[in-house]
Amino acid sequence: MTTQTRSNHPADAWEPLKAHIWSMFLVEKYTIEEIIVKLRTEHDFNVTKSQLETRFKKWNFRKGLAQHEWSLVGSKIKKRKIESGKESEVYLSGVSLDSKKVRKAISRYGSNSTSVLQDASPSTPEGVDIRTPLPLATIPLQFPSPFRTASTSDPTMFLHHSIPITNFFSSLLGELESMTEVVSYGERALTPLQDYLSRTFQSIKAWIPHSLVPLFTPETGLTASVPSQPSTILNLLFFIMSNKTRPGDDMSMGYFSRLTLNTQYYELINKACQSGLLDYLLDMTGPTAEALVEEVFSAAIETEDVGTVNKILATGVRPDDLSCSPPNEFTVTPLQRACWLRSIALTETLLEHGANVNKAIGGTHPPLSQLIEASYSHGHGNESRTVDLVKILLEAGACVEGSALYFALKASMVEVTHLLLQAGADPNFIHQDRYMTVLEVALDVWSFCDRTHMVVKALIEAGADVSDIDGVISGGMVEFGLYDDVVLEIMKDLLDRGACATGDDLSLALESGSCDAVKLLVEHHVPITSKIIEEAVCDCDSNILKILLASKVPVTEKAMATAVKKCTKDDVCLLLDSDLHSNKRKKTILQRTALVSAIRYGRKDIMDIMFESGVKLEHATELSVAIEDVVRRGDLSLLQFLLSDNSPYRSSVVRSMGGSLCLAIRGDQPEMLKLLLKHDANSDRPLLKRSDIFVDDVCLDSFCLESTPLMEAIIKQDTTLIQMLLAAGAAVNVLDGEVLYSVLPGAVSWGDIPCIRQLIAAGANPNVRGMSDKKTALVVAIEKSDFDMIRLLMDSGADVNALSRPLPALAAAIQTGDIRIVHYLLDRGADPNEEAVIAAVRSDIGMMRMVLESRLVRYKGLSLGFGCVALQHAIYLIQTEKVKLLLDYGVNPNTIYGCPDRSMFGDRVLPLHHKVFGIESCLGTAIRLGDASRHGLVRMLLQAGADPNSIVQRHDCFRSELNISALGAAVEGGDASLVEILLKAGAPANGKFVVQGRYTALQYAVKKGLAKMVNLLIEHQAEVIAPAHWDHGATALQFAAITGDWGHASTLLEKGADVDAAGAEVDGRTALEGAAEYGRIDMVQLLINAGAQVTGSGSKQYERAVKFATANGHAAVRRMLEKIHSEKVAMEESREGIESLGGNEWGGVWEM
Repeated sequence: MTTQTRSNHPADAWEPLKAHIWSMFLVEKYTIEEIIVKLRTEHDFNVTKSQLETRFKKWNFRKGLAQHEWSLVGSKIKKRKIESGKESEVYLSGVSLDSKKVRKAISRYGSNSTSVLQDASPSTPEGVDIRTPLPLATIPLQFPSPFRTASTSDPTMFLHHSIPITNFFSSLLGELESMTEVVSYGERALTPLQDYLSRTFQSIKAWIPHSLVPLFTPETGLTASVPSQPSTILNLLFFIMSNKTRPGDDMSMGYFSRLTLNTQYYELINKACQSGLLDYLLDMTGPTAEALVEEVFSAAIETEDVGTVNKILATGVRPDDLSCSPPNEFTVTPLQRACWLRSIALTETLLEHGANVNKAIGGTHPPLSQLIEASYSHGHGNESRTVDLVKILLEAGACVEGSALYFALKASMVEVTHLLLQAGADPNFIHQDRYMTVLEVALDVWSFCDRTHMVVKALIEAGADVSDIDGVISGGMVEFGLYDDVVLEIMKDLLDRGACATGDDLSLALESGSCDAVKLLVEHHVPITSKIIEEAVCDCDSNILKILLASKVPVTEKAMATAVKKCTKDDVCLLLDSDLHSNKRKKTILQRTALVSAIRYGRKDIMDIMFESGVKLEHATELSVAIEDVVRRGDLSLLQFLLSDNSPYRSSVVRSMGGSLCLAIRGDQPEMLKLLLKHDANSDRPLLKRSDIFVDDVCLDSFCLESTPLMEAIIKQDTTLIQMLLAAGAAVNVLDGEVLYSVLPGAVSWGDIPCIRQLIAAGANPNVRGMSDKKTALVVAIEKSDFDMIRLLMDSGADVNALSRPLPALAAAIQTGDIRIVHYLLDRGADPNEEAVIAAVRSDIGMMRMVLESRLVRYKGLSLGFGCVALQHAIYLIQTEKVKLLLDYGVNPNTIYGCPDRSMFGDRVLPLHHKVFGIESCLGTAIRLGDASRHGLVRMLLQAGADPNSIVQRHDCFRSELNISALGAAVEGGDASLVEILLKAGAPANGKFVVQGRYTALQYAVKKGLAKMVNLLIEHQAEVIAPAHWDHGATALQFAAITGDWGHASTLLEKGADVDAAGAEVDGRTALEGAAEYGRIDMVQLLINAGAQVTGSGSKQYERAVKFATANGHAAVRRMLEKIHSEKVAMEESREGIESLGGNEWGGVWEM
């Protein structure tokens, strides 16, 4: 039903959509027509173009300015320039305008008169905001504290003590005024930095202590944005850099979006360092400065800034202590990354400063393999650079791994292959993942070329064992062409050296059609089988057939049938006349196969040969199929010949008519029909669906009923033919295997009442389904809304509840919306079952009420699970009134009517929408589909008795940990409002592993950075100390530590989270270990302040944290941990010494 556009929405109905409309119109640049469509489809909010334009005027949403307005803006900008010496930014409706476009508009329309500046300042045009930042040098020398001020009685004050970033800011501010390069850089690069941070702000603000970046709301009141002050932007950049929380690492973003953001991030860092920031950072001490240098180093590697790399390494930094985390890739050493980038200058610089030429992080390949893999993966055409780099690495002592040779061969790099083999690469290396020798890899490359021959030859000369390879032809060789002399030379070389060719090689040679390749393989005694002959026949190459048939391998029936279908007469004769068939019986069978196939495919030339040879036919399935094909293509002359009185084949053909009569009726071939009826007394032969399957050279029938002559006559609506067939005894009910079908539904679809009466009189069963669509005659009549026919069928014994697909009679009637038919069926005993209620969901509410009332009258109540599927459909369609009606009648929103392996409805197949799951309760459906439009439905279900603590999805009937609770489903869906509804309804915030069977609600919310949801769960006493799931789980604090989520970590610690909680049994981390592994330097200090142990019972944790930091190149974190550890050890030793004296140096008792 078409939705009617509603006019005159009240103002309060527009306000919730204001921010979204602003974003679509001014940020995402949608047209008005596109916005109208988005509002209708996403919010069910129908508006006209004029209504939307009126609302834009009320909200001052503008995309441009008039000439006189630009003149006024230009005057104000000039005035501010004179007063402050600073350039201004122009915002229109809350959106920053491009500075170049602003200057162009002002130069075109702006006033050149300076008199305007002397007059009273006129008002700024509506929607325009002109912002002029203060000079960087005038910013107060006190950065806003990243943490709230705590009184001495505040128990969390020590938690935020000596955080590295705050100490760094304190040191930086004292020198900021003297850093003229940085100041000028901050002014020049303010716009690109702000643009970058604005695009990623939603991700950034989840990582940073909220008071570090004071948010503000622009005059439009639509959204929070990043401030424009240079100091704040530098704050953000420093925090992101030092804690390795790059915005482009947000996995919720697309691959290319993350790649672009990371690239911009590195470019910004490099620009900042070129302005003097790096020199200052290198002079500073402390963890943050060291971490910043690490990130600058990583950025320099990514942008191949050799000067910056040299400058950092010249200070004594060891390249192997650092790491690189390329966008969307694994963490690697700087040398690995330089090799991947194929940078000669970077590689030489790193090696000069002591980089380990064989070091690799984690499961990555060492530098030499990284280099060659990059050349292969990225398709670099310049092999000479790769060669130079390989020489540099080998001279530096690189070990030659098999993986390096593997990638060199994949890329067919000849000179690199020679270098690796000379350096000791194993020519018989077997690739672990593909279980292939490198020689097989070289042969199997899809980019096969002339160079491939050279690398294969190099491998063989280096000692590759050709007997280990499986075959001598690969897909790559076939793609290149087996006609090529290079490929043939490789094949001959391998075969001469003892390589074993296989039948697969011969199949590939046949596929390519290369006679030379086939001949070469046959000469080297590759076994020829009957299957090979069958493949050769498919390609119809006479020369190849002659070569293969010389091997005296028997020709199969399948090969002969294929040859008749595809090959020339000479090729067929070649198969028949070969001296292979000393067995007379076998030759007779092949000749008969050739004749039957010739009849089937209309090969007159081959039929003539067989006729002359006196080949006889026998009644068989293959002959029936052939005769059916003769009729199907309308070859009347051939059929007349076969059925003629002097035809030697007449008897066999008459007994092998098959479904020819059906095909003649279907094809409107009266002459063919007349001929068939004349020679075939059986007018009831069915047409079967057949597929030929050859097993061990025997053709087996796989068939089922397709049609009968009477069915075809009914489809053609040929009354005369129907009467003739019925008179001849044609069956009105046909058995297909164990299933009975009737011709009656087809007649009802036609609508001929006399024909229907005649069929019923002949014994047609009105309760047997039709063959085509599996519907009973009654359902067909209901779909036609033919009341007279319905009564006729009912009077003839039709069962109103007979099984019919896809719907039984009552449900079909409800779908038509004909209330008279529905009443009639109910009066005649139709069962108001689940299918009927489901159908009523898409009908009017009165129809649904009538079905439910009938159900109550008949069964005195609703059985367990009844109505659940209908309720799910109503929820999906957001049919609020029907949801309420079903609940009022007692449908249970908690019941899960199905299970992965069974359903309470037995063998009945319910008509489920693809968005409705049988393993889910109605509450679960509302939650899973839960957007804002379904929140009201969730509340309605809860008010009707839905249990907020129930299981809403049952994925396994026997493993409860795989089942999902209501809160777990809402949390996983990421809908904080829905979570709030469930919590207020009594859902426990402390359910154990309610999300994916592995996380508590709080753990999952922290893992995903869902701030609002985290706060809601904590407000409802979610357990912050819940342990990690044993298999790859983590506590809430551990997730916060790993992701660098400062705000959530602080909150969790304040709420009593266990800072030293054990990690998961499988691949687990403590909070400190996780923070160290990912380089979250401020998080590490926060956890230490919270009491994370690094001595005594925490010694193992300390060792693992240092190991993780070292392995991932976070040297600053490692040094900070080592310093903290040594200080604590010294303090404990000092304390033990004083305690051994019985007191402190003042003679009193030591107080802790």
